[in-house]
Amino acid sequence: MYRMTQAEYAEHAGLTQQRVSQLLHGGYLKGAVRKKGRRTLIDPDKADKALSENIDQEMAQKIRQAYKDKKAGVKKPATEKKESTKSKAEKIIKDGGTSKLTLSEAQTWQARYKAALLKIEYEEKSKKLVDTASVKKVAFEKARQIRDALLNIPDRLAPIVSVESEKEVIHKILLDEIQQTLEALSDD
Repeated sequence: MYRMTQAEYAEHAGLTQQRVSQLLHGGYLKGAVRKKGRRTLIDPDKADKALSENIDQEMAQKIRQAYKDKKAGVKKPATEKKESTKSKAEKIIKDGGTSKLTLSEAQTWQARYKAALLKIEYEEKSKKLVDTASVKKVAFEKARQIRDALLNIPDRLAPIVSVESEKEVIHKILLDEIQQTLEALSDD
């Protein structure tokens, strides 16, 4: 029954010393730990068994491989991207349920979902968030008003401009009318 320090066990398991400390404090290595004064000694056989029972095997393998790669100086290929919890959750739901989520992932996802709903509700009540349909309706009505006002300019100015022969005077009449129309629309 050989006992290891946290650092030795981290090396053995392919983990960081911080991760081993987290596992100890999280109770994942129960029965494999013995305190000797201020030192914590770990039985590697019992700890490995406890880890295999308490931690998802695939995740543990990924952690070990990442640690070994980091130690060996191997870099991840640029094409390989880490899948975010959000995309993983969306994929799982699309594939038919949340049975593939771990408990902590499901709780994280649920908390984010609730926070997003509360944010939306708050922004709706504080008028920072409005319904898309009502915005589209108002924008359409405003665009129609602008179009109608601009299309009415030639009808109003045709008699006035037809008697003028100087370019500068015609230009000023048109410019003044367009400015008045736009100011009237901005006042609405």
